[in-house]
Amino acid sequence: MADFTDRLAAAVRTISDTARPSSQPRPDWAVVDLRGAYPEHSTLNLRSLLAGTESFEALHTKVERLGASDHISHVLVRVGTLTVGAATLDAIAELLATLAARKHVVASLPTISAGTLLLTRTAREITAPPSASVLLTGPAAERTYLGGFLGAHGVGFETERIGRYKSAASTFTDDSMDDAEREQLQAYLDTVRDQWAARVAADRGLPLDQVAGWLSADLVTAEQAAAAGVIDRVAYDDEIVQIDPAARMGALEFVLPTVDRASRRTVGLIRRAAGADRVAVVRVEGMIVSGPSRPGTPFSAPTCGSDTVVGQLRTAKADRSTKAIVLSVNSGGGSAVASDLISREIATAQVPVVASMDDVAASGGYYVASRAREIVASPFTLTGSIGVIMARPVLRDLLQRHGIAIDRLGDDRALMFSAARELTDDERAFLHAMVVDVYDRFVDEVAAGRHRDHDEIDAIGQGRIWSGADALRVGLIDRFGDRTAAVERARELAGLPASAPVWRPSPRPHRGPLAAVPELGRGVEGLLEPFGQEKVLTLLQPGLRVRW
Repeated sequence: MADFTDRLAAAVRTISDTARPSSQPRPDWAVVDLRGAYPEHSTLNLRSLLAGTESFEALHTKVERLGASDHISHVLVRVGTLTVGAATLDAIAELLATLAARKHVVASLPTISAGTLLLTRTAREITAPPSASVLLTGPAAERTYLGGFLGAHGVGFETERIGRYKSAASTFTDDSMDDAEREQLQAYLDTVRDQWAARVAADRGLPLDQVAGWLSADLVTAEQAAAAGVIDRVAYDDEIVQIDPAARMGALEFVLPTVDRASRRTVGLIRRAAGADRVAVVRVEGMIVSGPSRPGTPFSAPTCGSDTVVGQLRTAKADRSTKAIVLSVNSGGGSAVASDLISREIATAQVPVVASMDDVAASGGYYVASRAREIVASPFTLTGSIGVIMARPVLRDLLQRHGIAIDRLGDDRALMFSAARELTDDERAFLHAMVVDVYDRFVDEVAAGRHRDHDEIDAIGQGRIWSGADALRVGLIDRFGDRTAAVERARELAGLPASAPVWRPSPRPHRGPLAAVPELGRGVEGLLEPFGQEKVLTLLQPGLRVRW
């Protein structure tokens, strides 16, 4: 209990100077724990407060304070359980690189994996305790297929799609990967593996062949990892941080997660400065839908509503001090209409717009970014998927098995999306024409934004996913970088100084505290979103998991 009290007392001291007796030495070591999902900014809800969620913005602020500290000389970075993709790991590694340029950064890994090595590659020293797990493999993907299961229970799916790689509905219709799906996933995994090896080798100053060989070396223990050069040494935390016993906890400082306030004044990258020329940051995260954005529930993920994003963009465009906009995207797409409305606001902006892609910016997520002046992405970003799909469940057999009858009157075309029956040939032809129209519009939008011909974009479209590295090669993005680099580039394009503040606009008009309350009683169509009556631009692959 006494040890916990001492640690807690030390933890509440922040990097900023606090009153302390002159006889007590200032700490020269700081401890930073990395764990969680690192969303771009925190939201004020019960889930994030209870979880103690730290945002990327807050981490950025923490790193800045540590780098500016005149008494901290060493930083121990302890890596916990992280639920982020490779692009976010890469972005955090770049943050740590700025810190390592000013302080002696030591990383401690309880698990030695490709992901943790990507994260800590810019540290001055990488360590692990003797008991560390070693799970060093290349990336892999697996996908669950429910076609046979659903068919056995009387549930079918009808789809219309443009793009042979557009496989968003195959989880519900198929029993295995088709050749196109296997081709694009293997290409993505190969590129991610190559980019991982290249970045780790470059920052660690090691031969590329040596780093690539770690993934097939069958290393089991931390000692073996150290002998192979994967880590620098095997050590416990207390062997890394040297504390003067006379100083007690005064030589060590724990840095608590910083919780930013998205609804008020945010920290880190998001600073308000009334009257100063500044950069607006607008976030597109989660499934893109029509209407307002909605928070997640125990039964559904948060959604990104076009009303909310368009409102934020219009607020930024109406603000005279806003000289550039960063559109930060982490979305696999969604509604075609909602994506188009957001893209329209980007296309009509009179100030430079830079799109920043996180782990995923595909399908509708790419659509909304395509009209930006420049697009910045990580080599590990999953992007592209320029294609369209419509899918609808058919529950006729299931209903018949359970004695449920549905009768209808009137114009049968009005019931085209009813799950009680299959499409007629005329209805299928009608839907196909709709999907072709949306695909052509999608390709035209990308062609206009990328200054390319329609046929060029169609050739790299067809629903195919691309890694950020391959996207740069085929011209779908302009440069590598993370969200911080995107802000810096926006400042450059707008002719702003590096100190120009950044702010997050709120949509207008404000519709009151109940505007974001999820609707209740939406029924089965809510569970099957985005499939249904809306045309969708989505990478949605419910059974797909990419792992290291």
